[in-house]
Amino acid sequence: MFGGADAARSGPLLRPVMDATGPRNTRAAVLGVYAETDNNVNASIPAVEEALSAARVPFRIMRYPNSMHAF
Repeated sequence: MFGGADAARSGPLLRPVMDATGPRNTRAAVLGVYAETDNNVNASIPAVEEALSAARVPFRIMRYPNSMHAF
């Protein structure tokens, strides 16, 4: 699920929030890494999950407990 040829050709995408075109333009699996107490960025999680699901992109969202932005 989180590997293969598409992942090998991809590079890291380091953005605080994925824009609306992100899921449509990727074929690689997405790993979202979030700080548990970063309410500004975390507000985007539901929309990101919905967009990735709609685009049928495999993804995993991880929240690190007791951490703040830029942990």
